[in-house]
Amino acid sequence: MKPNRTCIVFVTAALFTGTALAQENEPPVAVNTDGMALHVAAKVKEKAAEGATALRRYVWITRSQHNLDMRSIVREEK
Repeated sequence: MKPNRTCIVFVTAALFTGTALAQENEPPVAVNTDGMALHVAAKVKEKAAEGATALRRYVWITRSQHNLDMRSIVREEK
């Protein structure tokens, strides 16, 4: 069974739309990297500069390796 050309176009468009929405510019997030390994702190700062979504994804993906938690990383600005 050959895939329908319309179906392929629709799926491709849906994938690119999701990617475009995920790349919206977000403001940087202030983070606390005290006590982290240098390579982990650098990556956390890099992702925080990209915004909250990028930081949240990084923390979620690496949670078992680095034992990170968003509540302990994000610094509240006063």
